[in-house]
Amino acid sequence: MGSVLHFTDSRLRFLDTLPRNPPLCTMPVVRLSSKNQIVLPREAREAMGLKGREELLVVVKNGVTIILPKPAAYVTAVSGLGKGTYSARHLERERRSWQKNRPWRLS
Repeated sequence: MGSVLHFTDSRLRFLDTLPRNPPLCTMPVVRLSSKNQIVLPREAREAMGLKGREELLVVVKNGVTIILPKPAAYVTAVSGLGKGTYSARHLERERRSWQKNRPWRLS
């Protein structure tokens, strides 16, 4: 493992929103091998609770790459993420509009 960087890059502000247990203050530098592989530092594996041969998700957005443990069930992982997006009556209104505008209705 190489050196350790202390980051203040504005692209990494999302790190401030992550839970800090223990506090995140340094980032180890890893090297991409000739086979395009990296080794996650032990501290990162322990913090994420990873064991050998587990699958990970790699998310790339706006020039930032995030590595996350693959959830056991996506339904559980995304459950509740949209809560509060729509008003309480939104679904009811949508269903009524479907009933009114069904071109396939056989009447």
